[in-house]
Amino acid sequence: MKSKLIRKEHLAPKIIVIDGLPGCGKTMLSPIIASFERTEVMTFSYELEFILTLFYLEKITSDAAVTMIRSITDLKIYNLMMSREVNFRPSDLSSIFKNQSPFRYIKRLFQDGDEKVPELIAKRNPILIITTHQMMALSMPLFNALEDRLIFVELVRHPLYMLKQHEENMANVNSLARDFDMQIEFENNQIPFYAKNYEREFFEGSPLEKGILFIDKFTSLSEKTKSELTKEQSERLITIPFEEFVLNPFPYVEKISSSLESEITKKTKREMKKQNVPRQKIADGLSLEVYKRFGWEPSKKGYTERDELDERYNYALTKIITKENIKFLDKIVKEYDDKYMINI
Repeated sequence: MKSKLIRKEHLAPKIIVIDGLPGCGKTMLSPIIASFERTEVMTFSYELEFILTLFYLEKITSDAAVTMIRSITDLKIYNLMMSREVNFRPSDLSSIFKNQSPFRYIKRLFQDGDEKVPELIAKRNPILIITTHQMMALSMPLFNALEDRLIFVELVRHPLYMLKQHEENMANVNSLARDFDMQIEFENNQIPFYAKNYEREFFEGSPLEKGILFIDKFTSLSEKTKSELTKEQSERLITIPFEEFVLNPFPYVEKISSSLESEITKKTKREMKKQNVPRQKIADGLSLEVYKRFGWEPSKKGYTERDELDERYNYALTKIITKENIKFLDKIVKEYDDKYMINI
């Protein structure tokens, strides 16, 4: 007889997951939220991504996924309160030195930990911030595991602004030992798990075509998952279009603050200024080396928002792309335009 896995207790009082496809702006939004009252530094969680991926691939049971999610989120807040497994690497986007309150983590190194931590958590009521990649589509176990402790923020962005990063990612998708996405087998080759159900098209496509197919499939899967959420679960989901946020962030910042029951602080205003939001133009992002590596370019002087999009569309047409995949590109562009770009 198989035992059912359970975990009834919890340490983490509130967890916010910030998710989206690669290139959607998560590392712009996450530090802004990490400046709210009681929030911790943002952390990436490949462990949660692995669990959700394994459940999606039907390799683990529902009770295993739920129990592991509860355990991992508790372990993360437990370690953060003692500065265990904290990122001290200054150049990383998830470094404590990119946070508005870095020195609290240095202080914690020398304070009591272990058995004192549950008492400390109860006193401070901290908010755990986890940033994930493309997990909205697979997120049902998260909602089931964390229940009313979870706020899930889905950041979406125009496909044309994400294409270059996806092309760069896909160019090396099967050749990097440090690519930690789960892989599946296809005709004695390994391909990323997210190519499930369109394996041949993915395998045979150019890097740009792989990116287009991925955006299309996972956007559709995300919409399906959202349609299956209960009313209570839907109330804990906040979908934010990148374009609206960078032009007018205040309604979204206030909504997240209210959902977390966490106050916006002076540090929030400093972080927003650092991230250049609000901004005059959508493309006026930060000139960081990590962004440049994935195709970021400054906005063109005199260009309208539509000119910027047209230039990115024309770039796609200069690459290896079949007529069929141009249709997929047109499809995802139109769907996003119709849903999120009406007033821009």
